[in-house]
Amino acid sequence: MHAPTGGCGSCWAHGAASVLADRVNIQRGGVWPAAHLSAQHLIDCSGGGSCREGGDEVAAYKYVAEQGVPPETCSPYVAVDHPACTPLQHCYACWPHCRPVTAYPRLTVSEYGRVRGRLQMKAEIYARGPITCGIDSSKGVEAYTGGVYAEYKGRPEVSHTVTVVGWGVTPPAQEAQQHDDEEGGVEFWVVRNNWGEAWGERGFMRLVTSAYVEAYRGSSTGDSRIGSSSRGTSSGEHFNLGLETECSFAVPDRWVPASEMGFGPDAGARTTRLSTTGTS
Repeated sequence: MHAPTGGCGSCWAHGAASVLADRVNIQRGGVWPAAHLSAQHLIDCSGGGSCREGGDEVAAYKYVAEQGVPPETCSPYVAVDHPACTPLQHCYACWPHCRPVTAYPRLTVSEYGRVRGRLQMKAEIYARGPITCGIDSSKGVEAYTGGVYAEYKGRPEVSHTVTVVGWGVTPPAQEAQQHDDEEGGVEFWVVRNNWGEAWGERGFMRLVTSAYVEAYRGSSTGDSRIGSSSRGTSSGEHFNLGLETECSFAVPDRWVPASEMGFGPDAGARTTRLSTTGTS
């Protein structure tokens, strides 16, 4: 478990919520208002994990498939483990005092599962959008400030969940010489972390894919940005901290009134499928 997210090991919940929201927004063509889903609700109610122990995003996806997840405005992130999943942890308002809200929608999913390896990851991202992946949250990752990153670890220990939103390739070598001394033609994943704007490249990281088979660069500990000095050799999959070994996804299905799922008094309300006018 790794927990710079307000002192709460909630990376798994943020990863699941952000992947689902991204995929909803892609399905809707990016129209306003954008969807944002409640990571706090997943911490409180999904059974997928906690702030104290960390968790599993696949368990969160399973919960959403069965119970749905409310919008973030129902239960904003407060970085704590509530003692129980009460009606307040599903949806609430606090003016003039905190009380449960029952008239709100919950997003469900039609499918969830795991992928691994560069080709499966690319296929899923291309077809349906971002995915969640585990990563070894090394000291080098914590200290990352920018550039295409490679760090050698023969046996990475996955301890943190991030979102992989796409991939790219650095400019050709002759052009790359003008860009922070990075090597040209290096394929990288575009990784979104949940540590805020100040980390990395405005909250994002570029991390080499397993196609990276260029000579190992860096110290004996393996921390390196591409473009550093010394060389060695190894296979490309040893340079991205286990990112391609534990990935998962879920496919948004529809917005369902909470009452229809047993969370409110208004039984019989109509289900609203995702559309350009769907609820966020």
